[in-house]
Amino acid sequence: MLERPLLGAGLAVGLGSLLAGLGWGLVLALALGAWAALGRLPEVLAGGSRAHGRFLGGFLVLSHLVAAAPPPLAGESGGGAFEARALVWDAAGRRTGLAPDLLGRAYLPDEPVCATRVASPRVARESELVLYLCGTPALPFARGPVPGSMERAGVAGRAPLRVDRLVRLGPAPRSLVMRLVAPLGRAVSAWRGALLGASGCLDSGLPPGLLEALLFGERGGLDRGTTDLFTRTGTRHLLAISGLHVGLLAAFLILPLARLVARLFGRPQLELTATAALLLVFVPLAGASPPVIRAAVVLGLGLAGRRSGPFGRPVDGLNLWGAALCLECLLAPERLAGLSLGLSYLATLGLLLGLGPLARRTSAAITAALGRLPGLGLEPWRPAWSRPRRALLAAAVVRAASLAVASSLAAVLATLPVAWSVFGEVAPIGILLTPLALPLLAWLLTLAWPMTIALALLTGTVLEVPLAAAGSSLLSPAAELLGGLLHLADGLPGTPVALPARPVALVALAVLGSFLVLRWGPGIRTPGRARTRHLLTSATALAWAALLLPWTAAPAQVEVVALDVGHGTGIAMRLPSGQVWLFDGGTRDRLGLYRQAYAPLLAEWDAGRPTVVLSHADQDHWSGLSDLLERHPPRDWLGHLPADLAGRLPDDC
Repeated sequence: MLERPLLGAGLAVGLGSLLAGLGWGLVLALALGAWAALGRLPEVLAGGSRAHGRFLGGFLVLSHLVAAAPPPLAGESGGGAFEARALVWDAAGRRTGLAPDLLGRAYLPDEPVCATRVASPRVARESELVLYLCGTPALPFARGPVPGSMERAGVAGRAPLRVDRLVRLGPAPRSLVMRLVAPLGRAVSAWRGALLGASGCLDSGLPPGLLEALLFGERGGLDRGTTDLFTRTGTRHLLAISGLHVGLLAAFLILPLARLVARLFGRPQLELTATAALLLVFVPLAGASPPVIRAAVVLGLGLAGRRSGPFGRPVDGLNLWGAALCLECLLAPERLAGLSLGLSYLATLGLLLGLGPLARRTSAAITAALGRLPGLGLEPWRPAWSRPRRALLAAAVVRAASLAVASSLAAVLATLPVAWSVFGEVAPIGILLTPLALPLLAWLLTLAWPMTIALALLTGTVLEVPLAAAGSSLLSPAAELLGGLLHLADGLPGTPVALPARPVALVALAVLGSFLVLRWGPGIRTPGRARTRHLLTSATALAWAALLLPWTAAPAQVEVVALDVGHGTGIAMRLPSGQVWLFDGGTRDRLGLYRQAYAPLLAEWDAGRPTVVLSHADQDHWSGLSDLLERHPPRDWLGHLPADLAGRLPDDC
């Protein structure tokens, strides 16, 4: 860490921002900062200098103070400037805070707004937009004896509301920079709207709303079935524009175009300028979300600093990761509490730490397996210089496949603590499915972006119809292959696997130990270090065993739980044998029956495959069983079987 000061700064800032959410965080931050300033922490870590300790300590305390600083209020009169049910927006139309009891999303003033009841109030500030809503009562979530994720967050329900009026508190500040940028923002918004309309003219063969989600991050048009299909197959991360999408588009479209521009002008140094210009155009058109901006900045820095310094020293990935985390936490510390930022940085850190070791082990395993096949020329006894051409081609394919699988595995392993604690499920097939889907995703992105831009430019001309037909014919094969691949994977067992309730700290320790074992390879000759690695491997194996083995003992007598489902029925029963029976599972006036009631209860029970008993065909008795079938395939099904669920039961049920 001491050889990477930016990595240390990023970790210190992240820790300080996290401590800001604790009541005693300032005391702990000051104590750690003082300890680091005295030089003790670097000495414990690696015998570093006191100056570096003061550097990290200052960052730690500074980040805590920045994250914990309360927002400036407009005064006492600001609290009474809006009704109790309202949403707070800034001058750019982005949600910045919560009104006393509602949180939601607004699309247009005349469209429904999905509002969520929360417990944390915030007073509107000067120049913010306040969205007045009608007083429709919230629709509560289903509940059980074990709190669901929304209940743990203090959320009780949601309500469909309509906008009543839009009011601004006080005059909006208009600086010179804002006045100059405002026309550009309006032009970008107009172009983005035109591109969204043009993408709708492409009959790509994808489910409704999927192309808009992949290109522009607009997921409002996705139906629930499509989203859940990506979730069950472990590929939901493909629906949100992230560094993966930016990297694919850069590799197959932006960088080739930049090289073409440099060659046309005969100036190789223009390649970096053209790349930066194309990224500046792409980011706002893609929605300018934090993951897109973050990926574009990191890509630009990586390309600009491929070689730095007088000795051609390559850019250090961990230093770059720490610099990005440090900057983002200082500029927007509230994002650290969001899933997007945590998943993004954890996945990137997993790639930096585990990609190399995992790729080497995966390549060795695949090569050893293929070496047993006659005719390929990959036998271990054969020297590299005597291998035939087919062996060289096979070795190149093995390297590419190993790199792709290792990248997916490293990202999934690094984000496992968040997936385990927040989502409660994981789809192992996604580790293999993501590399298989990447060529199809690159196909769609590389062709859809230029076709959409061309359609937006040629709208209303005689070329619009043939261009849309040509684009549809080019995109349809990739869409069909992607859909077939996802449905094929969805038919496999373990899509997804419901995870039992475990402490997130234990999951994090098991993941950290796995990465340390991978980084600390087996080729250690020093007896002391070899003994330490052996102890670390044993401790990691024990942590994984503790996570996977059952924790809950079967009850001494029958345990019956009636879930709070409102107008409906949902009863769970656990026998002394450990078997779980579910009697009905539906509701008319509750949300999230499986996610908020069944899932936490079954995770607490370490339930395997339950037996389902359905009394009759009314939807308020089985509406919540649809999600349950995918996560907990029933052992037996007794009673009525709705037609919508008949084809989704396992073969042995």
